Formats: sequence, structure tokens, C-alpha cells
Amino acid sequence: PFEDNSASRIFAEHVIEHVTHKQAWNFLEECRRVLVVGGVVRIALPDVQRMWERMTEEYRAAVQKDVGGDGSAKAAIRAAIFDHGHQGAWTGSLLRTIMEAIGYKAKSVAMGQSQFFDLVGVEQHGKTVGESVSRVETSVVEGVKLA
Repeated sequence: PFEDNSASRIFAEHVIEHVTHKQAWNFLEECRRVLVVGGVVRIALPDVQRMWERMTEEYRAAVQKDVGGDGSAKAAIRAAIFDHGHQGAWTGSLLRTIMEAIGYKAKSVAMGQSQFFDLVGVEQHGKTVGESVSRVETSVVEGVKLA
């Protein structure tokens, strides 16, 4: 257990989709509780809208190799929602909306980039799935705790 206002940074990569939306909301509330004012939570997640818009042949083949299916875009999106132990489907926009409602100033940022020097280059998901796969599926949102 962390004390109130005791952390300046929190980073979670490809985690939030493994819990229900209600649990994710509670997690983000808890992050806000433990962050100092001006502290940042950085969340990287598989974004189903991004996958759909950036789908490549290589991505579909990687998903088919990993979880099966017929190699179609439909199978890739289905896998993102229901496979890998995922409990919720996400988009960067949905995450930003929830974070704003909870009391963060939230914005989407590029993987590996941040205005906060200690959050630059922290993502590691690409080392597991391949950088090209990670670029197709991953959105990153940073939320700054407001007063």
C-alpha cells in the first residue's frame, strides 16, 4: 500500500486490458490517490481502433501465428478483445475520457516519447511481440494529476 501523494510516476504497459473496465477505473482512481499533484500515470495499451486503422499483413500474420484464426483483420481484432486473457477492449480515446473524468489532464503521446524525461523510452512490449506489431497496436496515454 502506498501513502497518499507519495509517487511522482506510475507506468503500466499492456496491463489495463487484463482487468474489467470497473477494475481499471478503480486502478486509475488509486493511481490518482498516490500521485503527488503534477505526478504522471503513463498507460500503454492495445488499442482496437488503432489496430483496425493501421492493420498490416505482417500484423495479421503475427496474430495468426500467436493465437490462430484465419489471418483476417476480423480475427486480429477479435483476438485483441478476447484472447491473451483480456477482460476489456480499449482505445486511447476511451482511456483519455476516463482519465479526464477521474481528474487527470490526459493526452495521447507517441510510444517512447514524453515531455517527462524519466518516461522517455520506457515501453518494452515491442521486445516481446516485435516493434512493428507493437507500433500497430499500442496507444499511450499520460495523465497528469491535477490539484
